[in-house]
Order: sequence, then structure tokens, then C-alpha cells
Amino acid sequence: MKYLRHIAEEVDDWVRLEAQYSNKYAHQLTEMLKVCESDQEFKEIILCSILDRYMFFYTKSNKPTEMTKLMLDELEELNFSMYLPSPRDNELERSIKYLTTNSGLFSVFYKIKFIYGEEGLEDFIMYLYEEFKNNYIPNDDVTNWLIKHKLNYINQSKPWKRKEKKMTVMIDKDRLMDLGFKENQARNIIRQAKTYLVNEGYELYSNKRLGCVPSFAVEEITGVPISNDIKGAQNE
Repeated sequence: MKYLRHIAEEVDDWVRLEAQYSNKYAHQLTEMLKVCESDQEFKEIILCSILDRYMFFYTKSNKPTEMTKLMLDELEELNFSMYLPSPRDNELERSIKYLTTNSGLFSVFYKIKFIYGEEGLEDFIMYLYEEFKNNYIPNDDVTNWLIKHKLNYINQSKPWKRKEKKMTVMIDKDRLMDLGFKENQARNIIRQAKTYLVNEGYELYSNKRLGCVPSFAVEEITGVPISNDIKGAQNE
């Protein structure tokens, strides 16, 4: 353990973190490491993979412990984020899909609309909202999930609108640089977008030589709508 060994020798005790990854998550992590181009990127990937699964918080204040805070601060300094979804990262999407397909909610909507008309359906939807607003109390599991995943969702488009996105504009590193991103940032964005696409089922983007991605994938990573900017540049 040569790296920072001198620091470890000066403290009375220290904590070593070990993590084990499997299935799709492990394959995604492997692909990221295979295309890693520097020690800094390697460090970023390791930090992101740990923080995606393990963040420690004080139970009373819900603030991150010093160990977690140091890792988060290090990533913030490196200006790097990574899309490596854990099995629960898409829980919101799966919950929404369940509501719209298998829960029977739409069947209830149809029955109410058929009996009471459009106005009756709107009144029932408002009733559900009022019940949620006045009576629902989230449990600890929901609260902990929000602590871990809120920022990730805020930086993406709303999950119920993602189906509207189409692969109309293809973007590569050079186009991102034209939009103002630095070369290293552009490379990271393309790499993260490819990982996102593979996770969504587009296996084509697992090809390391493929250097362009659809604009909606870039928007998922950056949280910024750029399709119109790209189209405008093409028309000039």
C-alpha cells in the first residue's frame, strides 16, 4: 500500500472499505475501468461506485458522516459524475410503470369516467391528491431512498416524460466542445451517456469505438436540453 501510506502510518486507526459488485452493475463498472485513461479517472470511478451503493449518515441529523463527506467533496472538486445505477435507482420508474400498467388504477379511472363523466374523473383525481397531501406519512425506507437518490433524479428529466425522447440528433465529443465543454468533460459525458444507453437496453453503445450518442442521452447526463442548440448549429 504505497499510495498515502505515510498518512496511514501517522493515525491511530483507520477504516478500510470493501465492496462487491455483481451482475449488470459489475459489467458496467468493468467497461468503465477498461476505457479509463488516467489515474484520476480511475479514482473517480472507484469513488462513484462506492458512493452509489454506500453512503453513511448520522441518524439524528441525516447529515453525512465525515468519511462520506470527504468522498463527496473529492468528487465535487473533480467535477465528475457517473451513471452507474444500482438495482433501486430505477425504483421510481418501476413504480410509475406499475401504476400505469398493472395496478388497476386506469381501470378505476375508466369506470368513474364512464359513470360520472370527465368532471367526475377530475374530481376523483383531486380527491386522491387531497388524501395524499393530508394523510400520507412517508416511512423510513422512503426517506432514506430520497436522501440517496434525490439529487440523481433532479439532474435528469422527469421519468414519466422520458419516453417522449427520440434519437433525432447524434452528438460526439467535438460537438460538445463546440457547445462550451472542455475536452475532458466532453469525453466523460459521452462515456457516461454510452453507459446510460447500455443500461437502457441499447447494446450497440457497448462498442468502445463508437464515439457518438443520441442527444437525449447527453441531456440525461447533463440535465441540460441541448437538442435545439445542436439543430441550430447544423442549420447555420
